[in-house]
Amino acid sequence: RSLDPEINEDAAAISPTKKGSMRRPAFISGDRPLSGAERGTAVHTAMQYIDYNRCGTAEEIREELQRLVERNYLSSKQAEAVEPEKILGFFTSELGRRVLRCENIRREFKFSLLVPANLLFPGGAEDEVLFQGVVDCYIEEAGEISVIDFKSDYVNEKILAEKVAGYKNQVRLYAYALEKITGKKVKNIYLYFFSGGLTVEV
Repeated sequence: RSLDPEINEDAAAISPTKKGSMRRPAFISGDRPLSGAERGTAVHTAMQYIDYNRCGTAEEIREELQRLVERNYLSSKQAEAVEPEKILGFFTSELGRRVLRCENIRREFKFSLLVPANLLFPGGAEDEVLFQGVVDCYIEEAGEISVIDFKSDYVNEKILAEKVAGYKNQVRLYAYALEKITGKKVKNIYLYFFSGGLTVEV
């Protein structure tokens, strides 16, 4: 998790409550807007479960979000936090069109893999550690894999390079894990930033 600033940047400290005192989270009770991290979770959940073939227009995406609410994949508040126009921006991008053309797509690919410790920690020597992660999406074309990592945090041209640098190690490790697990070559690694509609190859 320390490799993922998208999650960490919006994490809030939680003050301890008195023993036996359990409060309902504010985002569930509707007392406050979703935080950046919670909005990011909503976007990732939407991208995991929406029907990609029903993403040709913003209205179709709205209908898909409503379907996810009805099936309890998203709460109404989470669905409201997902902007259909930004989801549409992905599917109308060159990368999104590649995804739509591809027949072999995996979403939210969860993995666990023993890796040399020095891949994660400098000076890890020959020890092995359990590396776990979730690849947002990958597609297979002509026997080769392209990894796509969706990012919901704010970005613009001025801070793009800094953001990409912060995620580079994370997605490269995901590519390493996929090659080990699938036995196939990772051809491309992409970051897609919904806030700016930007695709960056790492």
